Amino acid sequence: MNRITRRSFILLLSRYLIGIAVAFIALVLGFPAFRSKLTRKKRLLPQTAPSENAAIYVIAEPCIGTKDRACVDACPVNCIHPTKDDPPSSTDQLFIDPVECISCGACVPVCPVSAIFALDDLPQKWKAYAKKNAKYYGRYKD
Repeated sequence: MNRITRRSFILLLSRYLIGIAVAFIALVLGFPAFRSKLTRKKRLLPQTAPSENAAIYVIAEPCIGTKDRACVDACPVNCIHPTKDDPPSSTDQLFIDPVECISCGACVPVCPVSAIFALDDLPQKWKAYAKKNAKYYGRYKD
């Protein structure tokens, strides 16, 4: 039987702890190789949307009156509101938070009324909905 000596155990433990320390320091300092895509994306987003262009995905007119929550369930970062758990609101549609959205597009194919558009693909007649989405979250300043 191969017996681990006290010295070899301490050597292995110290290498393990050094590896963990290096990885932790790399995360804290923000080396790109150690950061996840989500973390990198969220740091690049503004804290407030200075204009309607800050919204990545927008929920437009087809959602009004429907409020099907399939997109809420599909969103990995829970940026679509109001959810079933939110207090009842007087809104007639769902909204995407322009700061929290990570532009994954998971909500687009599950929308039964095709109301979710990337800002670049938003039809001209519904451009005002980008501002409406940002205003719902208080992230649009006139």
